[in-house]
Amino acid sequence: MLDQIEEGFLRESKACAARLVGAYAEKVDAEIVSDRFAQRETGHRVERRGDERRIQTMLGEVSYCRTYFQKVSGGYEYLADNSEMDRHILVSDRKNVVPIFAIDNGI
Repeated sequence: MLDQIEEGFLRESKACAARLVGAYAEKVDAEIVSDRFAQRETGHRVERRGDERRIQTMLGEVSYCRTYFQKVSGGYEYLADNSEMDRHILVSDRKNVVPIFAIDNGI
């Protein structure tokens, strides 16, 4: 009985943590979108919003929406993917799920 309770608690804790990571990623994206001055300075403009990204982590699947930017110099990119947050989220290598983050700013 205790084993079942522990397993259920661990499963729910991981699911909750995965949702928190997704919410954090969307917050980072929203902050990038709202900083129009930085967009002008770096030569970016919003192309479209709401593109979903799903990644596998040790917590399970993390899902969040992000914004696609056009670069004035040509090409496109997701600025949130180049953020400090994304550099610390590691995805599965198909054999093992690697640690999800090493964020030092304490999320």
